[in-house]
Amino acid sequence: MLILLMISTVHAAHGAQLDAVVVKNSEEIEPTFQFTRILTISHDGNSELQQLVGDGKVSLDIDSENTPMLISEINSMLEEKSFARVTDVTGTYSAIVSSQDQSIGIEYRLVIKPIIQNHFIENSETLDSQWRGFL
Repeated sequence: MLILLMISTVHAAHGAQLDAVVVKNSEEIEPTFQFTRILTISHDGNSELQQLVGDGKVSLDIDSENTPMLISEINSMLEEKSFARVTDVTGTYSAIVSSQDQSIGIEYRLVIKPIIQNHFIENSETLDSQWRGFL
């Protein structure tokens, strides 16, 4: 199987979307970050690879078990460039795998909805927009 993957080609596409409403003098904001990535693995039509991968879908929620780690990671990235801090986060992860005759498609999507505080600098008139690119 390793030889097959070495001679295969992988094509990738990805995108990100940010939706946020920032109200003047608000103490917190709740933006939505959506990340989508699509991978296509081309192969020679070997049915063994198709059987190994198959088709399927998985979906996971960001819950209280993994939230503290995610908040810590996001805040570590924010510390380098912003005054803003994440206090809570929710979201989902989903992936779809589909096999075709000579390719396998993997599409995964991550939606993160953090609650961000300290997004205004000093006098609450200047927006610290550096939180937009924490990933």
